[in-house]
Amino acid sequence: MALAAVQDGVVSHDQLIDLGFAGKWIEYRLATGWLTVVFRGVYAVGHKRLTWRGRVRAAVLSCGPGAYISHWTAAALQSLRRSSGALIHVTAPPGGREDRQQGIVVHRVRNMRSVEKSDVDGIPVTSVARTCLDMAAVLRPAELEAVLEAAELQGTFDLHACLAVCKRGRNGSAKLKRALRAYQPTGWTRSRLERKALRELRGAGLRPTGVNVWVAEAAVEVDLLFEEQRVAVEIDGGVVHGTVAAKTRDPERDLKLQLADYVVMRVPEWRVVHEPDAVAADVKALLLSRAERTPARPGR
Repeated sequence: MALAAVQDGVVSHDQLIDLGFAGKWIEYRLATGWLTVVFRGVYAVGHKRLTWRGRVRAAVLSCGPGAYISHWTAAALQSLRRSSGALIHVTAPPGGREDRQQGIVVHRVRNMRSVEKSDVDGIPVTSVARTCLDMAAVLRPAELEAVLEAAELQGTFDLHACLAVCKRGRNGSAKLKRALRAYQPTGWTRSRLERKALRELRGAGLRPTGVNVWVAEAAVEVDLLFEEQRVAVEIDGGVVHGTVAAKTRDPERDLKLQLADYVVMRVPEWRVVHEPDAVAADVKALLLSRAERTPARPGR
């Protein structure tokens, strides 16, 4: 019961044997309903109702040593994407237990490296980088971007790890590399609103030199920076920038930028959502104006 309590209500047959319980004891408990089979060799203890996490843990235990939750299930477990259905995906070494088992999809992979392995509350799961690689093989580019963004927002994104898992040339490597290259020149957004604004600007042929980048001269961070024209574009989401603290902080930040010879353009959320073309046109006009008025600086 103590073991099941820290394993989402499940234990494996092998674990019961290791705890000293004989096969006949297990058979008796199964017959009386105190143990209930979840997957092959894994039981719910003292109950029949399992949470989704309980079934996920049971699935990886059922697949034996060296198994890791992966693909769609790993993405859901790591809060990168919602679960797509009842099937649980597991990656395991070749030559393990029989693959065919209702409710589990087993992917056989040789020699997973440490950069590809992780855990969530003790559940073995592929690392975020490896999950991104697996998902890259099946997602459309925009969907893959959303997965990468989710990892970034929760602080689990690791560019070097993502590049490392691509080196073996597994299925999805090329798509993940393309997605990473699209982000590397400018940085990473922190919200869907910023993502939409950046996409609209790029669609209009405008590429910021930095996204969520630190401007040392003003000692502030800006959402979108056009360094050559010294223009900072701030995307004002209603939740963050509508607070009392933000209404005091934002003018102070703008003043610091202005004193450092930057022009600040603030774009409210409603314009990004409802007037994206007009926003892009305004940014383009401002950049042209600054290019005409701002003399070239030494070294620029």
